[in-house]
Amino acid sequence: MKPGTAYRKDIFVRNGSSEVIPVQAYVWDLWHKGGEEIYAPQGTYQSSAAQWITIQPQKLSLAPGKSGKFHLNIFVPAGATGGNYAVIFFDTTPPLELVSGKPLQIDGKMANEKRVKIGIPTYIEVAGTGRAELDIRRFNITIAGGSKSIKTEFVVKNIGDVHVTPSAGIKIYNSSKKLVWQYPPKDLEINKIILPQQEISINAEWEKILKPGRYTAILTVNCGSGHPKTMQRDFKI
Repeated sequence: MKPGTAYRKDIFVRNGSSEVIPVQAYVWDLWHKGGEEIYAPQGTYQSSAAQWITIQPQKLSLAPGKSGKFHLNIFVPAGATGGNYAVIFFDTTPPLELVSGKPLQIDGKMANEKRVKIGIPTYIEVAGTGRAELDIRRFNITIAGGSKSIKTEFVVKNIGDVHVTPSAGIKIYNSSKKLVWQYPPKDLEINKIILPQQEISINAEWEKILKPGRYTAILTVNCGSGHPKTMQRDFKI
């Protein structure tokens, strides 16, 4: 989205149970710890988009088998840059600080006995302001299964300031620099959004028999920015 622009969408939440369920909508920050996404109240993390997002109404009571409509509004303020992140929760038992009065109940029972919580991760890149860049932190090649398979493990870190969904490929050359095997990006599709400063470990294994000798494996990782990163490893069979 461009700075100063807005986005609107209706989100429908359906009650698939046989009970009346109250649902409250709220927005938290989204960030990461290690390879996992984590969530916290608005303003916890620096790259927060939570304050850009409003949900109306904030609470609905859904009859059995019925759907409720929430209106999502996102406004990116002037001066915003890079990647910004939030998660939109639809929750039958929202955090205590969001509940006024008596705790939510379902059929007279405390709501946390029948908790239903749906989160929608929201990734916003401010157009024309971000920098997409990856770094390869580790790359290993090992031969397993009596030389019948090849294992690879590598670590990719997002060193830019926007989220990326990288792809990767590996090419193996013999001592004469002849290409003897390659794994195209579709075989090493990472299929995961990596947030800024987040790193993930990728492991894969293929059945492949190589003749005894010396080889060089070259890993290429691309995040679509036009500046792929490469790393090579020599190994022997």
